Formats: sequence, C-alpha cells, structure tokens
Amino acid sequence: MRLTLTAPEGRQGYFLDPAVLRKVAELEERLSANPDVSYISSFTAYLRAFNRALDGTYEIPQSRAPVLALSRIFRGAMATQTGRELVGELADDSFTRLTLVMRVFDSRRGNLMYEDRLSAFAEEARLVAVEMMGRSSPRWSGSTMVAVEVSEQLARDQISSSLISAALIFLLCSLSFRSAKLGLYAIIPTVSGILANFLFMAAFAIPLDIVTVMFTSVALGVGVDSAIHVLIQYRRQRALSGDPGTVLQET
Repeated sequence: MRLTLTAPEGRQGYFLDPAVLRKVAELEERLSANPDVSYISSFTAYLRAFNRALDGTYEIPQSRAPVLALSRIFRGAMATQTGRELVGELADDSFTRLTLVMRVFDSRRGNLMYEDRLSAFAEEARLVAVEMMGRSSPRWSGSTMVAVEVSEQLARDQISSSLISAALIFLLCSLSFRSAKLGLYAIIPTVSGILANFLFMAAFAIPLDIVTVMFTSVALGVGVDSAIHVLIQYRRQRALSGDPGTVLQET
C-alpha cells in the first residue's frame, strides 16, 4: 500500500526541509507501531541509513547538507530505468511529493488482509497522517487500494441490484403464472438460500469481498430457473391428481 504526502500548495523542495522530514519520520514510527505493518520503505528511511553511515546516528540529520546530498543521489538514480523502479515511487524530482510504501498483513490471522480490514486500516492510517502532517494532503494509491474501492463499490451495487432483481422476478413470475402467490413462491427458495449463505459466512467469519460479493447475482439467476421449473411441474401434477402427497412426489 502506498501513502503519498503532497507539499502544501505544491511547494517545490518542501520535503527537503529537515524539520518536515522529522515529522514524516515520526509518522513512519507511529505507523510501524501497528502490528499489521511489517515493513515501510521511504525516502526518510534511506535518509536515516545515510546519516548513520555519516555520523553513526540513525535519525534525520539536523542540517540540510546530508538531505541535499541524498536527494542528488535519488535524482541521479531516477535518470535510469532501474533506479526509477527502485526509488522512483518514493519521491518526485522536485520533492513536492513523498510516498511511504507499506507492506501490511492481518496480524490476528497471520495472513493477507481482506478488503474490509484493508479499508479500515487505510482510513485509520490516513487520519493519523492528517493529524501529524497537517496540510500535506495524505492519500492512498496503488493496486491494493483499487481492489478495495472496487470491492466496496460492488458490495453497494450488489445490494441495490439484488433487490431490483428480486422485485422484477416477483413481478414477471406473477404475470406469467397469473398469481401473486406463485410469484412469491418463485423467489422464496432463492432468497432463503441467499440468507442462509450470509448466515454461513457470518458464522465462519468469511468476508464479503470482491469474490464472495458475486454469489447473490449467481444465486438469483440460477435459483429462479429452478423455482420456475418446479412451479410449472407442480401445476401440471395438480391438474392430474388431487392428492397433495402424490403431487409433491411426482413434482
């Protein structure tokens, strides 16, 4: 995940100021204290290592000289393809932007984060960045956050589209069978199956993510076909026999 800080009013060289970089370093330390963060790569991390090589202290230097020296190394590296791949996303050429690249995981499960946990973590980290960096406009980017946004959008759309689909199924089946009762019968098994699936997911803590959110549409599409076949066959058997047990068995 990538948390990008942008200089107020696009001020060039803003992130070459040691005072500003110390704030960024403090932000990194606070984020690193979260057990879900396993690693952070950033310009300030390189700067601390650079300063340790110079005077033995792993901290942001007090003077601008070491900062400017490292910035020249970064600019030189970004002139090559390999250098851009290594450090190009950590800062832009004018140092109006810094990016913290974080590797995160679900420390409670010891596994990858699901979208809902990622979304909550991203919002918490953004609020921390706003609190500590003020006007530096923190924002998330990267393919991970795209997946989170797509998953959330799909979840919102699935709720509305599923309700609309269920209403249309009821309406069309009621018109086709000329009976509101049979129209209701067509959607009861499918909706019951969807609710049972949600209960199963809740019981076993299965998240509603970009994959599992799709089951509702599939269940409605497949379930209504089966429901209509059963209703048609039931009406045919009712015409042949008056015994409910026989009708159900033959259906």
